[in-house]
Amino acid sequence: MAAAFRAWCEIGGDPEAFWRLTPWQSFEASHGIAERERRAHRDTLSAAWLNAVLARAEKIPPLEALLGDAPEEPPVTDPEEFVAMMKRAFNG
Repeated sequence: MAAAFRAWCEIGGDPEAFWRLTPWQSFEASHGIAERERRAHRDTLSAAWLNAVLARAEKIPPLEALLGDAPEEPPVTDPEEFVAMMKRAFNG
């Protein structure tokens, strides 16, 4: 039990909460904590990579494009326009 408590504290779990949880709950919570840390690590690496890429870019894209908040194009409702779009998409 001491090893489990030590591992719980190493991953950032609340020491008092450990004793209130069942073994299953502490196991599941530890996996949740580990996933949160993995995502935080990926976010940090992504930010560093993006910073390096943008530092070398000749033209910086708009922030909306980077965030994915660019407005969506309205759907094509004209049949002829749809056929033309499909031909362009499939080089036809």
